[in-house]
Amino acid sequence: MARKSNPRRGALSSRGAGASLAAAAQSADEGLEIQLRKDRRMGLRQALLAACAFLAAPAALAGGLSGDYNTGPSLVEEAKGASLNIRFHPCTDDATTVCASVLAMIEPQGPSGRTTLPNGDPVVGAVMIRKLTMKRENEYRGGEILAIDESMKKGKMLWYGLKIDKNSDGALAVTGCLAFICPRKMVWTPVASDAPAP
Repeated sequence: MARKSNPRRGALSSRGAGASLAAAAQSADEGLEIQLRKDRRMGLRQALLAACAFLAAPAALAGGLSGDYNTGPSLVEEAKGASLNIRFHPCTDDATTVCASVLAMIEPQGPSGRTTLPNGDPVVGAVMIRKLTMKRENEYRGGEILAIDESMKKGKMLWYGLKIDKNSDGALAVTGCLAFICPRKMVWTPVASDAPAP
C-alpha cells in the first residue's frame, strides 16, 4: 500500500532548506565583509607607510648639509675684511629645504658698529641662506643667499641665487648667481660648532 505524502512535511522541509540557504548566504556575506575590512586596513597601512617614506626622504636629504662654517673675508671694501660664522639647519617653514643663520660677525679690524641690516633686523641671527635643496649627494641648488655686505653698503636687502658643492675636505664651494650669471665664487671652511644658536 502506497504511503501518502504529507504536504505539510514537504513545506516544512522546503522552508528549512530555504532558511539554510539564507543562513549560508548571510555567512558568506559576513565573511566577504570581514575580508574587505582586512583588505582596506592593509591598503591603508601600506598607503601610510608609503607616505611616511615619501615624507622622510626629503628631510633626510635636507639633513645632508649641516654644521658651522666661516664665509671668509668679504670682498666689499667697506666691510674691512669682516667675515661671518653661519650655521646650516632645516628651514623653519619647510624642513625639506636647507637654511643658514648668522652665528657671529668676525671683524679683524675691530667692531665696525655695522650690526643692523637695511630692514632693521640684527645681522646676528639673520637667515642668510634659504630654500636650498639637495640635487644629489654633496650638491645643493635652488637656494637664495642674502649678500649681507652688499646689502649694508647699498642700503637694501639683496638676495642672489645660490649653488653649493661640498668638497672632499669638508669645505664648501659657494657660488652666488644673478639670473644665469654666477660671478661670485667663495670657499667656506668648517668651524668648531661650539657657539650657541642666536
